Amino acid sequence: MEKLEINKIEIDEFGKPNGVLILDKPVGITSHDLVDETRKKYKTRKVGHAGTLDPFASGKMIVLIGKATKLSDSFLGLDKEYIADIVLGVSTKTGDVEGEIKETKEVKIDKEKLLNEINNFPKEYLQYVPIYSSVKIKGNKLRELARKSDRFEVIENTESTEVSKKTIKFYKDEKVLFESSLPAKVVKLYEFELVSFEEKELSFYKNSLSLKLIDLLNEKGITKLPVAQVRVKCSKGTYIRQLAEDLGVSLSIPACLFALRRTKIGNY
Repeated sequence: MEKLEINKIEIDEFGKPNGVLILDKPVGITSHDLVDETRKKYKTRKVGHAGTLDPFASGKMIVLIGKATKLSDSFLGLDKEYIADIVLGVSTKTGDVEGEIKETKEVKIDKEKLLNEINNFPKEYLQYVPIYSSVKIKGNKLRELARKSDRFEVIENTESTEVSKKTIKFYKDEKVLFESSLPAKVVKLYEFELVSFEEKELSFYKNSLSLKLIDLLNEKGITKLPVAQVRVKCSKGTYIRQLAEDLGVSLSIPACLFALRRTKIGNY
């Protein structure tokens, strides 16, 4: 297939549109919504994308039209860059603003300590997939198992010879509904830097689909929390909400992702 120019739609000899678009997904819609709007605009069903963004996230998405859908794999392997707001002092079941509160804790941490932790964070590490994700184990999506179960637990086995040292167990009516090793992969953080660190009013995030979570925190008397805004350039398949949780673990405090913007895909 001949090379297509980015952000230029070409009409082939059959009158069909073909092209690669770099679009900016706004907060509040799904990746599928963006694909659907593109289908309507160009009057074709043959539209796909090369990497999703959660509804609360915004930023760059590669949308493929017509013959360009065959290029999906070549775009999926590209590195990504993000700007992320990580709230310290709160953790949720999903690791982001869309989840139920798991833990809250008063945070006393200065910028120097935070900066030191980020600067010394491993540039390459084994990252476990979030429980609330679309990753499949034996044909089952993890998030669907989590929603079907009454509870789940993650058990660590440091003596395991497998890549994953953790087992996930889902329970229903106090019986094990499903059990398996928790998927993990080595991810690379080419750049991980602190952009800013300040205490922010939670109302600042009113447009990030976090109103329900903000209301719950307000009920607990929490109206503002320390926020670390970071820039991350990473390998494909890196979960930024898991990185937010992992940073919290390294600081011994709860943490979750409150806002996310994808700023770059490869060189785009």
